[in-house]
Amino acid sequence: LDGGAAARPVAAVPRRRGFMPPPRPGAVEPVSDPTSDREPWAVLLPAEIHPAGPESIADVARFTRADEYPDRAAMFDDLARFDAVVLRSFSLGAEEIERATRLKTVARHGAGLDSVDVAAATEHGVLVSNTPGANAHAVAEGASAPALAARRRPPAAVAPVRAGGRDRAPFQSREARG
Repeated sequence: LDGGAAARPVAAVPRRRGFMPPPRPGAVEPVSDPTSDREPWAVLLPAEIHPAGPESIADVARFTRADEYPDRAAMFDDLARFDAVVLRSFSLGAEEIERATRLKTVARHGAGLDSVDVAAATEHGVLVSNTPGANAHAVAEGASAPALAARRRPPAAVAPVRAGGRDRAPFQSREARG
C-alpha cells in the first residue's frame, strides 16, 4: 500500500446483474447479491490460458476448454450452451454467432478483432472486447532477441569452434546500444 496507509474495506454495494468478477480481497461482501440465484455462466476458453483468469471468476462461471472437443466442428456444434467465449486461436463468424443463442460476450485474448465478425455480434446483441497491449513486452522481447542474436552470427561461429578453432575476430560484432 502507498505510504503504509491502512487497508480499508470496500463499501458493501450489491453487484450488478450479470457477469461480475469476484470482490477484491478484503472487500465487504454484499448482504444481498442479486446474482446469487442465477446459474453460473458457461464460458468457452482457449486450450491454453493463464489459470489466474478463470480462477478470478470461478464463483460465477463454469469453464470448458476448446481442447476438450475432438475437433472444431464438435466445438462449434456446442456453441449454443455458452454465455461467453474467450478467443485465441479460432474465429467466430456470423454463422457461429447466430448459432450461439445464449452468447452475451466474446473476449478476444490479444489485440485485434479480425477473428470475430463484429457486425454479426452487434446484430445479435453480443458484446465484443479484446486485450490490446496485454502482452506487448513479450512480443517486443520475442522480436528483439532473434535480431540481437543475428548480429552475433552464432551459426557461422559454431563450426570453427567445434573444430577446435579459437579465432574470434571474424565473428565479433559491434555491441548493440540504446
